[in-house]
Amino acid sequence: MVTGRSGRSEDMERYQLPHTMPIIYTGGAMKEKAALKAGYKVDIWIDDMPAMIQECAVIGQSKDSEL
Repeated sequence: MVTGRSGRSEDMERYQLPHTMPIIYTGGAMKEKAALKAGYKVDIWIDDMPAMIQECAVIGQSKDSEL
């Protein structure tokens, strides 16, 4: 699991995740970069805020957004 949170919080506890599930806390950074840095390549993302997965020129987060 990759989350934009900075660390474990009460709302994370409600998911009742298995204790063996790795959780990557990005602290607001792009999730894909954080996952790769932690050694995980994610093929399928399910996210309520997809703009936080990777930089995207369409939403103006990358250097290419001025095209």
